[in-house]
Amino acid sequence: MKEVYLIRHGESEANVSEFLDLSPDHYIFDAELTAKGRKQAKKTSKRLKNVEFNFVICSPLSRAIQTYEIIFSKRFPKLYINPLMREHVAHSCDIGKQPEELITKFPDIDFSSLNKYWWNNGEEIQEKKIIYESIEDLNLRVQKFKKLIKNIKEKRVAVIGHGTFFSKIIDYYLDNCEYKVLNFN
Repeated sequence: MKEVYLIRHGESEANVSEFLDLSPDHYIFDAELTAKGRKQAKKTSKRLKNVEFNFVICSPLSRAIQTYEIIFSKRFPKLYINPLMREHVAHSCDIGKQPEELITKFPDIDFSSLNKYWWNNGEEIQEKKIIYESIEDLNLRVQKFKKLIKNIKEKRVAVIGHGTFFSKIIDYYLDNCEYKVLNFN
């Protein structure tokens, strides 16, 4: 039996913005954790401290990586950055950073498997332009993600990702830093 922990990132700047995307002046690209989001991640870290994870998959969006660093910084299981579980691109906060920017910001993490424009399925675009992702494309990513999880050999896997993406798997929205455990045969 394989256990998969779906962990939503902590509260981000975008989660608390009253003016997100009302105008370009209010765009928040690749939103980061708030102080409350960091506290939420610390609480989740304490709740999961006795769980032995063999593998962690994380979205390349900064708020997910920051959540990973807080929850797993002391025990660092094998980490795999994968854009499949990124958020549904519907807002400026869902626009990511290029791999070279992420390497500068998170130097201890391997981004070598990440393509440029990963938040736009690798298709080159104006970097700060919001190209809305269709629900059909999101559903295709969810199916690819399920196949990926099925092929992972490790028995206890943590996945750090996003509310809308996870809602397509469990049929409801997780709160910030809430997690849901799924069992796979």
